[in-house]
Amino acid sequence: MPPKTADRIEVVDALRGIALFAIVIVHCLEHYNLYYIPDDYPQWLTSLDKGIWNTTWFIMAGKAFSTFSLLFGFSFYIQFSNAQKRGIPFKGRFVWRMFLLLMFSQLHSLFYNGDILLLYAVMGLFLVSVSHLSTRKILIIASLMIIQPIEWIRVICCLYDVPFLEYGEHWMKYGALAKPVMQSGSFFEVVQSNITYGQLYGNLWQIENGRILKI
Repeated sequence: MPPKTADRIEVVDALRGIALFAIVIVHCLEHYNLYYIPDDYPQWLTSLDKGIWNTTWFIMAGKAFSTFSLLFGFSFYIQFSNAQKRGIPFKGRFVWRMFLLLMFSQLHSLFYNGDILLLYAVMGLFLVSVSHLSTRKILIIASLMIIQPIEWIRVICCLYDVPFLEYGEHWMKYGALAKPVMQSGSFFEVVQSNITYGQLYGNLWQIENGRILKI
């Protein structure tokens, strides 16, 4: 049965649509991880490209990703709250949805090694695990994640010459393997690449650049 218009929060739907639109624009700009820029451009066009790149990223990138992540959590809260009011079990159904999202992410990753849906599926399970906590406890956990604790630990270790786990550049070696295939490989070679080191490239980049803690 389709939801009634009154059951929808239209501004949330609008914001989600705007965020998705901006994410698509950003991915188009980066050529879906190819980052291809011809080297035979005239200087004025190269400068124009750089200006458009910087402007687009400043206006759209961080804001779009952050808004989409915020709405993912907000949608979870709305669904969880409505289920509680109606006395309907929700956690099991949401876990099942995250499993379906994980399966879809694997299909998506065959064609695009920058998939982020796997990360959302994993973090969705984290939402379920903390949904019984009080607002105060959740605020504390969110605050700790926002300040990027792993990076602060690394900074402190560097200041005191304490050995720290090699971290931050593992994704690069897999990216170096994936990019040539993306540029000139056949369809089946791209799929094979994305199943193997393409997955490591995308997911390690997200982990080593703090995406898990940001989401």
